[in-house]
Amino acid sequence: MEELLVYIKNFSLESIIIGLLVFGLTFVIKLPIKKLTKNLEENKRKAINTIIIAIPISLAIVINILYFGLCKNIWFTKLILDATLSSYAMSIILYTIYERLVAIFKSIINKSKNNDDMPLDKVNDVSQNDNNNFTEAIKTTADEFVKDQSTIKEIKQELERLINLKQKIVSCFGSNSSIDTKTIDTKIDNLTAQKTELENKSEEKLTNFST
Repeated sequence: MEELLVYIKNFSLESIIIGLLVFGLTFVIKLPIKKLTKNLEENKRKAINTIIIAIPISLAIVINILYFGLCKNIWFTKLILDATLSSYAMSIILYTIYERLVAIFKSIINKSKNNDDMPLDKVNDVSQNDNNNFTEAIKTTADEFVKDQSTIKEIKQELERLINLKQKIVSCFGSNSSIDTKTIDTKIDNLTAQKTELENKSEEKLTNFST
């Protein structure tokens, strides 16, 4: 769990609070929907589950837009996009931890009921194994996510450096100068594509882990 805590420390306080809010609202919205769709046909239930998956990111978008717009008078900027992704990631992590803890708890109860004659130390071993599996899964996912976020941060810093360099060249020599900025443009395009790919992969890891 250490990697997970390191990752969470990288969040801003705003992202953590909004992530908690998204997690709570997702839980409140998702629970009655699951109960209502429990007896539906498989195809209908799958269609509704597809909508359910979109609840956290939808809430993250709406809450961040309202928060930054109403509280800071900032509307539809890259800052809001970054904050949305951070709070969405936080909510997915929290919801994943909750789902896995519930699954472990139910597994322990079921195994205890099915093994009434099992010695207490054996029951404890089963509980410990489930807990270890859960911890290892969280640790692996968090470790990969932290690594991706660290790489993304480095790419952003390099992009900022290259963009500033290009702006200085244009400012000093003009856009029609003989100094070729195509190499810088190519690097910016490549790094931007790499950053987008990593962000998409990170989001996919979290989404897959929570399902």
